[in-house]
Amino acid sequence: MNAAIIPFYIDSRMKEQGHCNGYVMRVKHYVIGPRQTVKVPAYGEIFILLEPVPDVKIESDLGVFSNTGMAPEQQHEHTGQILLTNLSSNGNCDVQFVQAIPLDAHPEDCTPCNNTQ
Repeated sequence: MNAAIIPFYIDSRMKEQGHCNGYVMRVKHYVIGPRQTVKVPAYGEIFILLEPVPDVKIESDLGVFSNTGMAPEQQHEHTGQILLTNLSSNGNCDVQFVQAIPLDAHPEDCTPCNNTQ
């Protein structure tokens, strides 16, 4: 995904999910050791992969990203329980995301967002 469109994409996705009171964006950088799997709890949040990484498999409630040919459709957006797996035995892998955290804890309590803007 092109990094320039990520803020617009996240804004649209947050409104679709009913988060009307804004959100915070952060860059998350994970270093994963050889053959290691890291669990990232991202319930109610959105993680957008910044750049494809060789030898890494990313799984979440939305799908899979893997440059190994294991997934015919590459999912760049992730949420829920995210699993980051370094498939290589030769060294660490760096995986970077933009994380969007909604400011409203209960989107069902807010007025519906105006998606006409």
